[in-house]
Amino acid sequence: METEIKRQLAPKKATPVALHPKMTMAQAFRRIAGNCLDQIQANEEGVRHLDAESLHQMRVGVRRFRALLDLFSPLLAPPSDLEQHLEWLAGEFGPARDWDVLAHVTAPRVTETSAVALPLVAAAQKRAETHHSRLAQLLQEARYAGCMQELHTWLLGETWAQDGGGIWARKARKEMLPLLNNATRRLRKRARKWEEADAQARHRVRMAAKKARYAIEFFADLLPERQVKASSRLLADLQESLGRLNDAAVADGLLVDLCARDATAGEAASFVRGYLCAEAGRADRGLGKLVKKAASLRIG
Repeated sequence: METEIKRQLAPKKATPVALHPKMTMAQAFRRIAGNCLDQIQANEEGVRHLDAESLHQMRVGVRRFRALLDLFSPLLAPPSDLEQHLEWLAGEFGPARDWDVLAHVTAPRVTETSAVALPLVAAAQKRAETHHSRLAQLLQEARYAGCMQELHTWLLGETWAQDGGGIWARKARKEMLPLLNNATRRLRKRARKWEEADAQARHRVRMAAKKARYAIEFFADLLPERQVKASSRLLADLQESLGRLNDAAVADGLLVDLCARDATAGEAASFVRGYLCAEAGRADRGLGKLVKKAASLRIG
């Protein structure tokens, strides 16, 4: 019994999407969307038990579903309330994840250098726990149940297949290519302006890299294996490096918030902010090669 409970509460990462060459675009879309929804719902129990990694994986599931809708936007137009549901979920998950990263990843890196940051770890953990409790309650509410029901109803009802002309009945192996090209073209365009980009523009590079990676993973079974491995590795490395810069930027804002609520946190927060600023500078210098490769990435 105990083993079964642990299995149910264990974080569930995204499983590979199983596609085969004879699938139509409609069949492929249903399969990919169902895979995203499965990841979201498989982590519900862990989130109810305040598990940080389950929350992260549930959030990833929501991001993947939103990325899928963005990828297929030339072919379908989801109801506005459905997109609002997903935006609402993403907004609810964000703060808890941000505080988790500060408490368990960012601040602990600084404590390896100086014990000054230790009080901030405890303070960030306390804030994270507050958000986790809120999310555990949210999953019991009617709004969440209605959100998931609407997503499933929309997917199974297939009203989305009325758009896009006859493309939905054609083979996904061929019709996926324009969608993948759109995703990689957006990344190339943003990556080529890296040197002149401000913080917001660089954030858009990170988002484009993430969406391109999801797109390739969605259709991995229909692409050359070597190409999938090489592009996925590149995008994962780029996403991780950009993610650390983003974590530092987010942490800076959270530390300002902590100081506003607790005047005694000022010295520790100033030290951590300075450390992260210096770390971000070092990371930024090493990004050039990855961004240059991303600026030439092509699929198909």
